[in-house]
Amino acid sequence: MKNLLKSSFILLAVASMTFLASCGDDDTEEPLPDLPSLTLSGELSSQTSFEVGDSVAVAVTFATPGELSGFNYQVTVNKDSADESVQTKVFQGPTDIGYTDTDVSGGFNFIFSSALSEELGGKTVTIDFEVVDKQDQLGTASWTFEVTYNPIVTHEQTLLGGQLNPDEESFYNAVDNMTYGYASFRDENSASTDFLFFYGNTNGYTISAVDDADANTAFSSAIDGTDDALGASIIETRNETRFVTTALSPEEFDAISNESALLDAYGDVSASSTKVNQLATDAVFAFELAEGRSSKKGLVKVVSTGGTAGADRTITILVKIQE
Repeated sequence: MKNLLKSSFILLAVASMTFLASCGDDDTEEPLPDLPSLTLSGELSSQTSFEVGDSVAVAVTFATPGELSGFNYQVTVNKDSADESVQTKVFQGPTDIGYTDTDVSGGFNFIFSSALSEELGGKTVTIDFEVVDKQDQLGTASWTFEVTYNPIVTHEQTLLGGQLNPDEESFYNAVDNMTYGYASFRDENSASTDFLFFYGNTNGYTISAVDDADANTAFSSAIDGTDDALGASIIETRNETRFVTTALSPEEFDAISNESALLDAYGDVSASSTKVNQLATDAVFAFELAEGRSSKKGLVKVVSTGGTAGADRTITILVKIQE
């Protein structure tokens, strides 16, 4: 009898263990054979350098066989360096990226910045991405790029006088924001002179290179004793600055703060004209200096024009130029 009871207790214990084991198996989800994946693509994804002001975006493609739980990212500046800065990880649910929690794959455009800030200039940015499924399994990707910052020089406003104005200088050094009178330009500073201002009945308010024919006519008429005031026989260096008109507004000019933005505003059209004429307040034009002046590119905004006769003609300009 005792042996029978003992056998019954043993069978009951085994049955109980079997039941518990079965319940445990039902509650435990086996990992899926395919883990989540996350890939970065698009035109910018292979780019390792951007400039301040650039737009930065990347196409994200994901697959989550265990159904989508979330997409997260974290930004680190100057990773693994003494001045490393790690931003708080951003957690996003499926609806934040345009999906539901039953989706298992998809893609979207991740925009890091529509215009990289100057604070990131000269630094390295690393973005770590992760996609998570409902079993807390991860697919990861990382993107690292440098942010370059090439500043420009913005000069103070400069007043230039016309060829008949006895009080204001007409010749301009666009690199150093200096002005010269005719004698100083002719005898000492021709190599540093990039353009000049003159006024004519046909041309109106005009900025031109030294080698412009109409400028030579204007100054030859204004200066006694010469009929070739800006000619090669008199002027040692005649820098061939060239100009192109733009459709920039004064507000767009004011917003330009780095080389990338300046070159974008300059555009794809090569400067080829020896002058820009019929200038008025708020006009914006572009220029390229002579090769001997490092071929620097720049922009000029006309702040104002003044005068009603030769003796008081003036133009006030503001220059932005490559450093």
